[in-house]
Amino acid sequence: MVLGCGGDWTATNAIQAIVIKERKADFNFEEFPECLGKLKSINLSHSNNLIWTPDFSKATGLEVLGLEWCTNLVRLHPSIGQLSKLKSLYLSGCKSLTNLPSFSEATGLEVLDLFGCTNLVGLHPSIGQLSNLVSLNLSDCKSLTNLPSFSEATGLKVLGLEWCTNLVRLHPSIGQLNKLKSLYLSGCKSLTNLPSFSEATGLEVLRLDGCTNLVGLHPSIGQLSKLKSLYLYDCKSLTNLPSFSEATRLKILDLFGCTNLLSNLVSLNLSDCKSLTNLPSFSEATELEVLGLEWCTNLVRLHPSIGQLNKLKSLYLSGCKSLTNLPSFLEATRLEVLRLDGCTNLVGLHPSIGQRSNLVSLNLSDCKSLTNLPNFSEATGLEVLRLDGCTNLVGLHPSIGQRSNLVSLNLSDCKSLTNLPSFSEATGLEVLLLDGCTNLVGLHPSIGQLSKLESLNLRYCKSLTNLPSFSEATGLKVLRLDGCTNLVGLHPSIGQLSKLKSLYLSDCKSLTNLPSFSEATGLEVLGLEWCTNLVRLHPSIGQLSKLKSLYLSGCRSLTNLPSFSEPTGLEVLDIFSTQAKRSLSWNNFVTLPAIFSQLSKLETPNLSGCKKLRSVPELPSTMRYINMVGCCSLEPSPGLLSQSSLPRPYSSPFFRGYDESSGGVISSFSLFDYFSSLVKWNIIFVSLFLGYRDSFFGGCGVNDVDYTYLYLFHNDWFSTVGNSESKQIENHVWLLYLSRDDWFSTVGNVDEVAKEFENIQVSKVGTTQRVTDLRERPKVVFLASPTHISAVPAAGGCPACTQIQARSQIQSLSAQASSSSKAIKASSELTLAMVQRP
Repeated sequence: MVLGCGGDWTATNAIQAIVIKERKADFNFEEFPECLGKLKSINLSHSNNLIWTPDFSKATGLEVLGLEWCTNLVRLHPSIGQLSKLKSLYLSGCKSLTNLPSFSEATGLEVLDLFGCTNLVGLHPSIGQLSNLVSLNLSDCKSLTNLPSFSEATGLKVLGLEWCTNLVRLHPSIGQLNKLKSLYLSGCKSLTNLPSFSEATGLEVLRLDGCTNLVGLHPSIGQLSKLKSLYLYDCKSLTNLPSFSEATRLKILDLFGCTNLLSNLVSLNLSDCKSLTNLPSFSEATELEVLGLEWCTNLVRLHPSIGQLNKLKSLYLSGCKSLTNLPSFLEATRLEVLRLDGCTNLVGLHPSIGQRSNLVSLNLSDCKSLTNLPNFSEATGLEVLRLDGCTNLVGLHPSIGQRSNLVSLNLSDCKSLTNLPSFSEATGLEVLLLDGCTNLVGLHPSIGQLSKLESLNLRYCKSLTNLPSFSEATGLKVLRLDGCTNLVGLHPSIGQLSKLKSLYLSDCKSLTNLPSFSEATGLEVLGLEWCTNLVRLHPSIGQLSKLKSLYLSGCRSLTNLPSFSEPTGLEVLDIFSTQAKRSLSWNNFVTLPAIFSQLSKLETPNLSGCKKLRSVPELPSTMRYINMVGCCSLEPSPGLLSQSSLPRPYSSPFFRGYDESSGGVISSFSLFDYFSSLVKWNIIFVSLFLGYRDSFFGGCGVNDVDYTYLYLFHNDWFSTVGNSESKQIENHVWLLYLSRDDWFSTVGNVDEVAKEFENIQVSKVGTTQRVTDLRERPKVVFLASPTHISAVPAAGGCPACTQIQARSQIQSLSAQASSSSKAIKASSELTLAMVQRP
């Protein structure tokens, strides 16, 4: 025993550690020798006769103090709690300690081990204020009943409270320690509940095994995204578990011996526990009805006991990508819903699945490794079967077509399917989806005999060449055949389906003719886009009184439309209600039927790209807009420029309308090929009615490659953007010079466009502004009119009109000889004039 230091002991300052082990004689001293003030470590462990510790106030450099298994130590000197450099204090096995001093000044303390201090009845509050404390071990402190607040122990990572059998509660602050990684509560038999752990976001290990009176877990435990291990072994009083859908890293869940939990457990959700690889036995979970394991991506097997749960109704295994096989479900006789979608490595189903008579819904979507299915002859309750995305499925078991209760069968993108079984006994089938079955060469005739079938989707079944009769499919409402590029014809029975509402045949490039639709009286939508070899429409199409949508874009072989002999019915030709649109674009129509003018619901027909169209009949008064871009054979028609029935005081040749929602573009027209054709001069007059001058200004643009457009913008809209120079000034016009690339890059950004306007003063009666050489300017020119233009009524009381005259002269210039030969360029001389009609 060190009692003091002689004056000759000069080596004292070099001593940094003293170890005294198994001292059996009386070992007590009042004061720590001053000469040992630089000691960093003292180990007095197993000093069984040590009753109290000396004053350590002079040991200012002490970092480690070991007092383990000093079984008779009853008192710690207060100075220990004042050692600011003390990092580790080991007091495990000090069974006679009942209290601890204040540690308010031991600010550097990181490790405090009190394991086995069985008579310790409380912790000084200062311990919970140690911000540098990393590890606190209170395991086997059987006399502890409560804990202080740990709200300031922000660095705590490990807290051991195992076998604190009299601990009745945890302070709520423990659940707020965001650096806490491990919490050990095994054997805390007096705990009945736990606090919220919503802020303990770093928790990885939680041991609650042996907490026999714990009746529930706080829901926040299931939300701990970093939780890896949860031990609930022998928690006999647990009856329910929270959802673990956010505990995505959970690897270990020990429920063994949770007799009340398993026996009373009705629902267990472990979805998205991505680190789970195996599950415990569920043999005692006799009441379990719902088990969620979705997106447990590393789960490699299901415990066989899951298939023995005779009350299990719903099993969710979606996205369990590591599952390759399933156990027998022979005893899961009440199973109704089984979800296996996204189990991409599942190679087969146990035959017992097909024997579940209560099974209502089976989802096998995207089970890409499945090649075959079991017999479903005993699955008499099956209503929904999803097999979409099973790309390697080569066949359906015939029993599937014998399920009379089957309502929906989804086989989309089953690219390896070539044939289908008979569905003669699937009398309840309403929805059959086969889109993307690219190798399907035929449909079984029984499909056309399904009287309850409402929707049949065969999109992109590119190997189909013919269809069976649908004469008995009297309930069919939607038939999709778009993208069936090798389909050469439709069975006549399709045109006899009175309940058929939508028929999509887009991109059926091998179709040349259509059957009669005289009995398809309910047809509302007929899509025929890009049926490039379709040469005629059956006249009966023009007699369909309920037809609302007719799509003919890209039907290049069509030259005429049928006669629409039912004008009263055609009044409801209204697509998408307020935006009725008829698409006739990109075909070879030369004329349109005269009855076109009677289509009162037709608001925005699309005739773009009809290069052979020569004339347009009188348009209905309700028409808002007509798109004729690319109609380069169209002959001039005064009726297009001014019609007395027009509802608004503005018009233009090929676009009419007003759509503020798309940025205020009022109308535009195409000069199509005039500026690049052999015609040297062309003049186009656009009538702008009297009211125009107060609300709108116009722009004329020249594009020397494709088209020229006139745009009419809403003045109020334009004046709210751009700089002050873009405001309308009386008796002025605005010229805009933009390259084509700049225009397309700034469309919709009027701030940018407005900066390019040039203000030119004009007289009230009109003026001419000449842009002489567009080779020196960008490729697009816009003219904007002033808002105040004087106008007087013409003779006879007709309102005066303002006209814009655009004249273009195309000159062919020979390419200059150079080392790099260039194509011949066209130079445009544009004259823009604003005049008043007398």
